[in-house]
Amino acid sequence: MRTSHTRQTIVTAAILLLKGTLFGPSSWRPKTNAHPAVKLFLKALGLRTRAPSRESVLARFFNEKAGIAIPIRWRRRLGGDFSEAERRCIRLQQLEAGDQTARVLFLDTFNELLLQNFSQAHAKLSLPYRTAAGGHPHPDYGRWLTNPVLAAVLPKGVVEFRAIHQARVGADLSHAKSRGGKGKGKPTLPVSHKDADDLARKVRVAWAELIMEWSKL
Repeated sequence: MRTSHTRQTIVTAAILLLKGTLFGPSSWRPKTNAHPAVKLFLKALGLRTRAPSRESVLARFFNEKAGIAIPIRWRRRLGGDFSEAERRCIRLQQLEAGDQTARVLFLDTFNELLLQNFSQAHAKLSLPYRTAAGGHPHPDYGRWLTNPVLAAVLPKGVVEFRAIHQARVGADLSHAKSRGGKGKGKPTLPVSHKDADDLARKVRVAWAELIMEWSKL
């Protein structure tokens, strides 16, 4: 839908600008929040002096692929972890058609990196986060996901984040055998395409809640 709207906007811009060239100046001007492709088109025609600022990998991923159009300054929020978050975001997308267990593993660590930065910045979470870390830079991620303070801030998000983490640690890339049950445990299995797609679809709800709360800080 967004791609179709963008193409329509660019075509409209082209028609109006060409009409202005042939029949006189046009009063049409793009809005300040126009898609970067529109601004780039105007720059190519010499009607704009500056090229549009480069949209971050994270902004494009969450906005266009995850459908979360909540404005947030990712570089400012992530600080020194910005480049690493972008790298993991790219790697996550590359794995969509690859090994689904590796995809879920990267999805889990991508979420972990986001939650580390969010928890340290949030007024209600920063102290419990440091306490849970016990002198280390970060607490155990799996245990932090069960912290009731985090659940109070992200009631929907923690459910999906936990599901992804549990799928990751229960897969064959994490452990040889499961910890549950009696005896020596059962051999772990890879994550199926269906399960990976289901987790990737449901996590959008968690991301939306996380980004909404993060944008308020």
